[in-house]
Amino acid sequence: MFPFPSTFVATVAVVLFAFTPVPALADDQAQAAPPPVADMLPRDIRYWNPDFKDTRVPGSYPSLTWRDGTYELWNTGHDWVLVDGRLDMEVNRLTRQRGVRLDALEPPETLARLADLIDDVAEPDDPARPATGRSWSRQFVTHVDGIGYVGLVCVYPEFGVHLHPALIVSTTGEPGDWRYLGQLTGEPAEEAARRRVWSDGGAIFRLKDGRWRIYLNGYADPPGAVSALEADQLAGPWRFLRDEHGAIRALAPGAAAGPDPATFPNVLRVADNEWHLWLSNRWQPTQIWHYFSEDGLDFRPYGRQPEIERGEDQPAIKNLRAFLSADGRHIVGLLSVWDTSARPAMWRLYTSSLPVGPVAGVARPAAE
Repeated sequence: MFPFPSTFVATVAVVLFAFTPVPALADDQAQAAPPPVADMLPRDIRYWNPDFKDTRVPGSYPSLTWRDGTYELWNTGHDWVLVDGRLDMEVNRLTRQRGVRLDALEPPETLARLADLIDDVAEPDDPARPATGRSWSRQFVTHVDGIGYVGLVCVYPEFGVHLHPALIVSTTGEPGDWRYLGQLTGEPAEEAARRRVWSDGGAIFRLKDGRWRIYLNGYADPPGAVSALEADQLAGPWRFLRDEHGAIRALAPGAAAGPDPATFPNVLRVADNEWHLWLSNRWQPTQIWHYFSEDGLDFRPYGRQPEIERGEDQPAIKNLRAFLSADGRHIVGLLSVWDTSARPAMWRLYTSSLPVGPVAGVARPAAE
């Protein structure tokens, strides 16, 4: 059964990849040497130290876990296919790369084919038929003791139609062990039945009392604002946290630096009293903003913002994904930068770190 109303099929798709730099088919498909890092990275970067380092790993929505002394980088693998005389990206695999350093990871290992897992995404013009191009994007994978791996993903029938949050799980993380739990039940499903939803992903956490919390955009007002949902179990039903007027509560602004909806939220829980949030200011991003919270609900700017800003003459940036270091003392950041030296061009990850805690030299707000 596919949870789409008949009015949904008339929705006009907004294909964001139309605004993405699309690589032309080149005669030389060999990967060229990268430009100097100083030419690739945004010139204005605050708080991250040392300078961002090239990992030579492709990707733009990575998740990172640290298990048994080894990094695990979770991503969606892609193949380049020739469509109407140009290269197009076919995203079809969940992959994992392992290594003791982020710049020395093993080649990607395919864990599952996405279309084999997804069973509740229909063709936009035929709600009774599984979508041929069904896939997901913006994955966030975490490990929870006693449960295993839990992932928040955003599924679609073909890119540009919608992005609906869904869940995946695995006890071991190994090939063949991944299960798709389906799109979020409860209020997210009710919203999707009423209107087109475009949710750029976020993060999922298990709280101290055993409940679950998910951070997402695409539901609060404005659409780029970050909201939170909670549920007693992964199967739901999921309910939004709401403000005193009953509206879906906006935890952080939807317009980080202007009138356009913010994109690509990423939330990091360092401890129960320390949460961080990163937002790209629009599509295509020119800035990345960083917010801080003691309770995971009331976020304020982390010092002077934006934290990262690129010049108009510099390569495109997409988002920043952040994770806690193995010793718990530093935040590890993965910044995606558009690399035209590769053949085909692709997003590539750069890494740096900053200390946990509020930004040094910026006082906490006075208690009311």
